[in-house]
Amino acid sequence: MEKITRSSRATDKEGLCIIAGKLVWSVTVTLHLLNDDGNCFDAFFLAAVLALKNTRLPEVTMTRDRILINDEKLRYLNVHHLPICTTFYYIKDVETPILDVNAKEERLCSSRLSIVMNAYEDICGMTTLGSLELEQAQVFENMKVALAKTKYITSIIRERWEHKDQIFSLLDESRPQVASKSNFIQDLNQEMELNRATHPSNEDA
Repeated sequence: MEKITRSSRATDKEGLCIIAGKLVWSVTVTLHLLNDDGNCFDAFFLAAVLALKNTRLPEVTMTRDRILINDEKLRYLNVHHLPICTTFYYIKDVETPILDVNAKEERLCSSRLSIVMNAYEDICGMTTLGSLELEQAQVFENMKVALAKTKYITSIIRERWEHKDQIFSLLDESRPQVASKSNFIQDLNQEMELNRATHPSNEDA
């Protein structure tokens, strides 16, 4: 995911610069898997891209030898395009691949092909896992399907982004339902612990 987002130039690297040659913002995306029902790779990829798109950086100014950070003035990280990952899962001796598999289907699959594209029909990356032998025509057919899915998901994101002030209000400290980011993270950690206690995994056992 990191390699594709870097090589496809989805984000504006120049926008991360604070002082040329001296200071730059470092952005890290950390993903936590709460529930696995299959096709996690596509979900992780989309979550990472949306996290970058919703990243807000504070205004930074220089006063003589002092750096001033204004947390009240935030600007969104400039994301040039949205790379969307579409993974095709293959079951042995079955020619037709499966999209958006669940956990049971994923366990039956012997290989997969992931195609990352954007709405401008650019191929941002492609990766395989397992023993996979495909004809050239099948690869092009998969690319058509991936492009259609990419345009559909991108249209939904752009539509929702127009109302981002209402939808992405979870991290807005001025909202009454979330007093602060620290309280939100604390509540999330408690919910995760409760979920582990209610539904223990094999590792917990």
